[in-house]
Formats: sequence, structure tokens, C-alpha cells
Amino acid sequence: MAAESADLRRQLRRVERRRSLRAFLLVAPLVLFLLVVFVWPIGGLLWRSVDNSELQQVMPATAAGLLAWDGEGLPPEAVQASLVQELRAAVSNGVVGVVGRRLNYEDSGMRSLLNQTLRKLPTQEPASWQAALQAVSPRWADPATWQLLRRAAPATTDRYWLATLDRERNVTGDIVPLPDQERVYLSIFSRTLQIAGIVTLLCLLLGYPLAYLLATLPTGTGNLLLILVLLPFWTSL
Repeated sequence: MAAESADLRRQLRRVERRRSLRAFLLVAPLVLFLLVVFVWPIGGLLWRSVDNSELQQVMPATAAGLLAWDGEGLPPEAVQASLVQELRAAVSNGVVGVVGRRLNYEDSGMRSLLNQTLRKLPTQEPASWQAALQAVSPRWADPATWQLLRRAAPATTDRYWLATLDRERNVTGDIVPLPDQERVYLSIFSRTLQIAGIVTLLCLLLGYPLAYLLATLPTGTGNLLLILVLLPFWTSL
């Protein structure tokens, strides 16, 4: 008797597994479709919103040196030397524009500074790369320029999220408001919410009386008016 009961349980579990597998196979195309057209694109967008890998990919030694630097004064000579070497390698590989574009997000003059530096640097290795860089442009003697590079060095960033709130990080890493002339997103959000509220209110004021009218009219007249209400939606489709 016990053996028969155990055999029945095994058969029941086998039937349940088959049913579960059949149910999964039925929904698998839908799950795959949602993953491909919904989850994957949104996940990619979310990743790109924090991705900051440009400097690390093109200039890994410089990025590592900047992250190890404490941000005070100027970075060590080794970091400045690696900057020059990796900039020249980026030119040879055709990817210097990637770095220039990323740094331009921080300061619109950085791409021009990089191009100027690459043109004017000596071809032979100087006694000091720090002195050579400062001879090209006084901006290389400004700690703010190197701190800007340091902000672009991590693999991820919250810069783009902060920008949507009209905020940024200053040279010390604190979150501060953007200058008045650069604040646009919060006003856009506020205006969007105001318009959405007005449209919702108008829909309520117009929709409820119309719905009551359609519900109380004779069937033929109500159906005709309902078709007229739905016609604009059908036209758009």
C-alpha cells in the first residue's frame, strides 16, 4: 500500500512538472519579447545614464593615477607624463575625440585644450612634463583643470542624474545648484506637471457630464455620440 502511494505521488509530481513546463513554454515567447524590446533597451538606457568609462577605456593609466591623487595642488609628474603618452596613443588609435567629447561635458574648452596641447608639445621627452604642459597652456598649472579630469576618471558617475535636477558636483565633490543661466530642467518639469494637471481637470469637467449624457440617452443616439467621441482616436491609429 505504501509503495502504491509513493508511486502515485511520483506520477503526480511528474504530471505537475509537465504542466509547469507546458505553461512556461506557452509564455516563453512573450517573456522573450518583453526582454528584447522592453527590459534590454531600458536597462541599456539606465546603464548609459551612469556610464563614465570613456577616460578609463582610452587612458587607463591616467585615470588610475588621477583617482589615486588626493586632489590637492597638481598631480604627480608620473600622472602628467602618462596623460601625454596616452593622449598621443589615443590620436594614433583615432579615439582622442571620445576623451575630448567627455571632458567637454565638464568644460566646453577642454577639447580645444587637448588639441592645442597635442599640437604644441615637444616631440622629444623633456626634463619635466609638468613644465612642458604649462608652457603649452597656463591652464595646466591650474589645479581646477586636473580636478576636472579627476571627476571624469571614475567608471560611473551621477553627473547626468544630477543634471536633470539642475545640480552638479563642485571641485570638492559637493552637490551644488547649476548657475542660473543653465537651470532648465526643473522649470520644464514644473511646467509639464502644471499642464498635465490642467488637462486632467478639463477632462474631468468635460468627461463626466458627457459620460452621464451617453448613459442616459436612448441606445441609438448614445451609440452615435460614442462613435463621434471615439472617431478622433481611430483617425490617429
